[in-house]
Amino acid sequence: MNKPVPSEQLLQLAAEVTSRGGHFTFTATGHSMYPAIAHGDGVILGPLPKGGARVGDVVLVGTGNGPRLHRVVSLDPALITRGDAEQGPGEHIRPEAVCGRVVRVKRPLRRWISPRFWLATLRRLYSRKVS
Repeated sequence: MNKPVPSEQLLQLAAEVTSRGGHFTFTATGHSMYPAIAHGDGVILGPLPKGGARVGDVVLVGTGNGPRLHRVVSLDPALITRGDAEQGPGEHIRPEAVCGRVVRVKRPLRRWISPRFWLATLRRLYSRKVS
């Protein structure tokens, strides 16, 4: 079972792993990036490209309020990030506060339905007589 990691430790671990070219996996909390990233989704963080973050990238940043997964919305004149579900101008971020970018989101299967259920449903639908 995975144990929660304190915010500061999460940022340090993510920055260290991605700065060495590795990938860092953690579970997202909160709703600021919904629907792209939902509360409970697994997030795989990778290193930034050589030129740094690009507009449209979802990045993990360290802010005064703790770690944030937000989308880069502007690079001119400063790095500005904002959650997809948020309104407003976004947050100005120091480029060195970016720990890595999201390379994959793993959404847990909320409800698994058996293929047999789908087959039975299709058979019932197609076996009905049309009047």
